[in-house]
Amino acid sequence: MKRTARCVALALALSAAPAAAAAPYAPPTPDELSALERHHHPHDWWRVTVDSARYEVKVRTVDGAGIAGLQPRHRSDLVPQRIAWSEVARIDARKSHFRSKQVQGVIYGGIAGPVLAALGGLQDPLTVFAVFVGAGLGGWLGGLYGDTQVHELPLYISRTLLAPAPAPMVAQASAATTATEDSAHTKSGAAASDSTRDVVPVAAPLTLAAGSAAPTAPGIARGEPTPQVLDACRMIRPSSVLRVRADFGMFEGTAERAEPEGLSGLRLSSLSGAAASTLGLVSWDRIELVDVKGNNARSGAIAGAVSLGALGGLVGLLAIPVASMGSGVEPSGWWILAGAGMGATAGAGIGAAVGAVTTSWRTVYRR
Repeated sequence: MKRTARCVALALALSAAPAAAAAPYAPPTPDELSALERHHHPHDWWRVTVDSARYEVKVRTVDGAGIAGLQPRHRSDLVPQRIAWSEVARIDARKSHFRSKQVQGVIYGGIAGPVLAALGGLQDPLTVFAVFVGAGLGGWLGGLYGDTQVHELPLYISRTLLAPAPAPMVAQASAATTATEDSAHTKSGAAASDSTRDVVPVAAPLTLAAGSAAPTAPGIARGEPTPQVLDACRMIRPSSVLRVRADFGMFEGTAERAEPEGLSGLRLSSLSGAAASTLGLVSWDRIELVDVKGNNARSGAIAGAVSLGALGGLVGLLAIPVASMGSGVEPSGWWILAGAGMGATAGAGIGAAVGAVTTSWRTVYRR
């Protein structure tokens, strides 16, 4: 009888799981909706995640009821014309490095064009023409390459995903089983004689109340913070742009505070500071990875100085035999150093400028 009661209770608990998973998503708050409407542009590509699919679309309308006028990226894809907020889990913008790589291509092509023309023996005005040809070709190739470097920028995450996970169904099933067994013990005790009514009480298992914190992930204690957590708290500031990978997916934005208990005050950076969630705290046991955003100005300056410094030295070396052919100018080995120095100086400035507009991420916490 105990085995039958346990099976029935477990079946009832598991049968409730699909209903909970299919529960509607919480709609955006007025601040979230207002910020999303301001950020929305009909020509942007959005990736909209629902329970059963993920659509890459352009969206014509964003209002209090949901999003409407969806146009798929590929004509063969079938998408609904309207999706209610109760079905939307999250929205991410499709972004690429098209513009930054195009700028890099224009700069590198504009420098390489006249240099190659001069080394090939071309005379003015062909060298001037080579500047425009190199810049145009470099920008086109850079744009093609940059468009293949795709990433996502979170625009909206439902509060349902950000909420703590519910109590495990196994604990609920155990509670139901215990209740059934207690009832069976009570009935059997009522039928027994007065001398046999003393029944050993069955301790009820500990269950999580509604609204309580989610169970702690394996290996993560809620007591003393780990050294990794303390290091992350020291490196994260309110102005830091973070990329957080947690149980609700990827988040990119800022956090008002980084504490030993977790990150609080999460705000999506793409929505002009609109609050991404009403949760006061996202604990570290829910977080897998935290990266801090920076730029490549320093590495770009080093790479530019080395590249153009070597090229300038090569130009100085090639200029020595040219000047020796009856030009009346006495060549010198200092020409190589001068060419390398001027090239390194120009390369450092150009590399720093290009690197400042490109993004790099530094990991400050990994679970």
